[in-house]
Amino acid sequence: VDHPIGLMICGFFFLARQLMGTMNLLTSFYRNPELIHNIMDFWADFIIESNMEAVESLRSEGLDYVGIWEDFAYKHGPHISPKIFREFMLPSYKKLTSFLRRNGMDVILIDTDGNPTALIPLLLEAGVNGLYPLEVAAGVDARKLRTEYGRNLLLIGNLDKRVLLKDKADIKKEVESKVPFLAEKGGYIPSLDHTVPPDVTYDNYLYYLSVLKKLL
Repeated sequence: VDHPIGLMICGFFFLARQLMGTMNLLTSFYRNPELIHNIMDFWADFIIESNMEAVESLRSEGLDYVGIWEDFAYKHGPHISPKIFREFMLPSYKKLTSFLRRNGMDVILIDTDGNPTALIPLLLEAGVNGLYPLEVAAGVDARKLRTEYGRNLLLIGNLDKRVLLKDKADIKKEVESKVPFLAEKGGYIPSLDHTVPPDVTYDNYLYYLSVLKKLL
């Protein structure tokens, strides 16, 4: 196979939020905990059963990564506390990641905007070992994460998308201030910290790519 093979999964918080809405979900952790436990337990079993044939058939080839959409954080931190994560989500995560690792998948990534850093120790305990896109506007710094967690935490992103709206000197500074350090340490894929803003000029985007390529 000459290209990466990945499995994308809708996460536990994301699924419950889609069913209930954000406010209803957050209050239900306290007002209706039995319902939330049932949702989390069901979703772990459903993910495993619905993906089992694909995962097991690809075991010999090897899936390169699993991505889990969560979006459980905002600018000032996660929507849920570590205590809530431990009680409601950690058991289901462990069930899912145990299944994935039994089938040879050792790169399990969480996709969340905002600042989820308060949950990183629990994510590692849950069997997750990667995080993206590491949003700069929310105060996430991949260099600090690399220093704190080493290669135990794989990283993607953290190049400030807003810089592409500025001049080329700013773009160059942003890329060069992060990529050399992170690339040398390993376990990092350089990328913007979200999708490219629609008002970024084509010229600026090409310049960003050119600076990036020179460092890799």
